[in-house]
Amino acid sequence: MNKLNCHQALPGCTVKTASGFALLLAACLAPLAQAQVLPADVKPTCTTSTPPSAGAPPAPAFAQWFNPAGVQVDGLVKPADSVNFPDASACSFYQWSEQMFLWLVSPTPKNLSGGDRIFLSSAFYGVSPEVSVGGKPPARTFIPQDQKHAMKFSPMLTQLGPHNLPIGFDTSGKLVEVLPPPAGNKRLLQLQTQLKNGSLGENVVQSIKANVKGGFKYQDAAGNDVDVTIGQAGGNVLMAQNGSLVYYSIVTNDLYAYFFTQNAAADPAKLQYPTTAEELAKVADYAKKVGFKPLAAPEALAMEIKMSWIETTGFDDATKKKFITIKAEVPKVDTNNIKSVNLQNGATRKVELALVGMHVVGSAKGNPELIWATFEHDHNTPNAEYSYFDVNGATKTVPQDTKGKWLFSQDGATGPFDQRLYDTSSTTITCLDKSNPCVVKPNNTLRWKAWGAASNQNPRQADPTHPGPVITPPESNTDIISINQSVISQLADGDVRKNYRMIGSTWTTGGRTPDKASAGAINQVGTSMLANTTMETVFQGVSTDWLGDVSGNPKYPSLNCFACHSTNTVNTSHIWPKLTPLPTAQLKAKSK
Repeated sequence: MNKLNCHQALPGCTVKTASGFALLLAACLAPLAQAQVLPADVKPTCTTSTPPSAGAPPAPAFAQWFNPAGVQVDGLVKPADSVNFPDASACSFYQWSEQMFLWLVSPTPKNLSGGDRIFLSSAFYGVSPEVSVGGKPPARTFIPQDQKHAMKFSPMLTQLGPHNLPIGFDTSGKLVEVLPPPAGNKRLLQLQTQLKNGSLGENVVQSIKANVKGGFKYQDAAGNDVDVTIGQAGGNVLMAQNGSLVYYSIVTNDLYAYFFTQNAAADPAKLQYPTTAEELAKVADYAKKVGFKPLAAPEALAMEIKMSWIETTGFDDATKKKFITIKAEVPKVDTNNIKSVNLQNGATRKVELALVGMHVVGSAKGNPELIWATFEHDHNTPNAEYSYFDVNGATKTVPQDTKGKWLFSQDGATGPFDQRLYDTSSTTITCLDKSNPCVVKPNNTLRWKAWGAASNQNPRQADPTHPGPVITPPESNTDIISINQSVISQLADGDVRKNYRMIGSTWTTGGRTPDKASAGAINQVGTSMLANTTMETVFQGVSTDWLGDVSGNPKYPSLNCFACHSTNTVNTSHIWPKLTPLPTAQLKAKSK
């Protein structure tokens, strides 16, 4: 899914140094008074029991999602059955997404070790940030989660494009990927050759050293200068209203790790994630052969999860209970002294983190391109205006309202929203406005596409090669609000999962390779302008429209997941090319 971010400041509060936030923010933030309110009169077009297609028997009751059956406070939810996924309607995908989220954040059962939630348990592997060891190209490693809280956290997030290169926009609003100077890197040298012969396409530009002081300029394959205005070759940081940087982590399930290790030498452009019982069996047989632990939840197929977290600084006890929290170690960064910090491998400090966002991504029957769903805490940020259908079929519009205490927006903020203020490398944070000293501070974030649909583009358009109903923005919004209402109303009172919302889920028709990421794209369906405000803040555009503003100005268009994850091979995951296989000599764990 596209991954970038932004930053925000507390109403009536002066932001001090990172070490001085606690007392100041206790008064400013606690308790959080505002949360996303779902329209109570939404038409129930998609619920947990909606049949996968007309005339089909009802889906299992919500209580059957639990193991043992029956709704319980923070009860264990079973994973969705991806092997037998019906792939019959949009609601089928939304049900899959909701069940997977509830499973991932369920308490860890006794047959697994590791952290307190499924995604922290031994059923999953942490994925390290990219690091270079011994002069080798940057790589990622799988981190076993047999012990509690083994995930690695980074306060930076780099948006990557189809060729696994950092992305941005030129002044015309066109998405570009930035190829950095190869500097002896074999892969980058190959991409440079492809750029020169024209096989990378027109959306790749090369970063060229412009002067001895280390400045860079950007050129296309023909040597023409290109003005890359935002999203330049680097990462981004985001700060919440309580003065906490946003920290990011990635995990994959055991099947993903085993499948990668089994196929690390294969051509990724010709390899797809498992989507059938036969393909699943091959991975299970391989795991048994090399001595890996048995798959914890094989029916889930391959899964990759990305999460965003903030420190609980300033939260009172009542507020903390509204979040999934963990104890963790994060990079030690003084946001008032950022000239010499190591964001990935420097000193760390112990903190309590609260989950604010999660991308749930996984393969399923008929969908090697992966299903891309995203969830956010209901206190994150206000919504822009959106429309939906009520129980009588009438169209209703919910106006934009920024009043209240939000995690990522000031009370009553009027904009500008979702600004990108900083660039990062592995060691530094730089203010884009060139202020000196550079002090990281919050700004205001707004969710432009409230439920993953642009106001002026049908999320599902006419597709003669894969017939299906055209879905309008109000219809799409109604489905997402409806499934949220269905799940939240059935969860037990006191269940922390009631405080998280599914913003949407997207996929392609027939599991095909995504087509062009534009207003004319037809095979990217579901909530096809999906973004998470804690991970794709900038890439939401600047209005509810697809193009960016109501006048049709194409500058800063909103992007969907498939603008960057533009294949249905394993390369749709941006961590695949940088991963290191698991050691296959490890002994099989004793069954518990």
